[in-house]
Amino acid sequence: MNRSVPLGHELLPEVLGRLGYATHGIGKWNIGHCNEAYLPWKRGFDTFLGYFSPGIAYVTHLAVSVWDQGVQGRLHLGGTSVALTDLQYYESEETFRWDSAVEFEGLYSTTMFTQEALKRIDAQTNHAQNGDNEKALFIWLAYHGVHGDTGIEDVPGGGDPFDGRQVAGEGATDRSRAFAVALREIDQGVGEVEDAMNRLSVSVSDGVRRPYVIVLHPDNGAEPCGVYCAGSNLPFRGKKFLEFDGALRLPAFVYSPTLLQTNRDFASYNKLMHHVDWLATFAGAAGADVDALLESDDFDSTSHWQSLLDAATEEGGDDCDPYSPRS
Repeated sequence: MNRSVPLGHELLPEVLGRLGYATHGIGKWNIGHCNEAYLPWKRGFDTFLGYFSPGIAYVTHLAVSVWDQGVQGRLHLGGTSVALTDLQYYESEETFRWDSAVEFEGLYSTTMFTQEALKRIDAQTNHAQNGDNEKALFIWLAYHGVHGDTGIEDVPGGGDPFDGRQVAGEGATDRSRAFAVALREIDQGVGEVEDAMNRLSVSVSDGVRRPYVIVLHPDNGAEPCGVYCAGSNLPFRGKKFLEFDGALRLPAFVYSPTLLQTNRDFASYNKLMHHVDWLATFAGAAGADVDALLESDDFDSTSHWQSLLDAATEEGGDDCDPYSPRS
């Protein structure tokens, strides 16, 4: 059974690539790799560093085997069991090798993905400072954490005075402590990405700050009974893989010091929104003709961009609804 996203469905990096964006995929793919046509660099990404399977070990990058009841990184062929590492690095057709990610062996995945994002942003900044006619930038950063795989507790200290016990609090279980440590590493990574985007925003000499947007959101609710880490969806019922609010009603934020009014920081946006709506929302923010995209029978997405802008003004708020007719 092929459970990949069908090739007839155009993905966000393909849409943005047509608009002149440089597109970089980082982190979890997991929407199809049954043949070459389904790989991320065949579906819109200029570069990719990440993994194809549902999960990998945080440091060894061994793949999760869903057929072996959670056994990590083993592939059974003809009675032989071999280790299966799932990490791919693609920069171009000319340089790609299936073992090209071996240089990342032993690196904590969250740190590794942050470093890759910073590399792409800093390269863009250098182009701007040199007066090059660089493309607009899109980075899809799908962090591995927090995910319930082995090695989650092996986050490097890096001189940080806080260990897992202090982050999670005294009396925390090993699983909740591992969750806290992994989440802290993401917090640090997001902060470093924001700093890099600020440098890019002011990198030109004309004094005009370039606009940028950062969106942070999860893919599903937590797993309270995870083997290696445990999250919580309280006060909502349910968990990952179920149809209750605990699985589907998730927090997110949209941040832009250049496009959203700073005097409306922490303004809420409570309209119904689905993952698929990010495609039309980002495409709309990038200047695409969303109405033309909607003409395709395979395109199921609603742009929230104007409604988000309305919610970030003094006049906006509960009256802005992307699913209501607009005058």
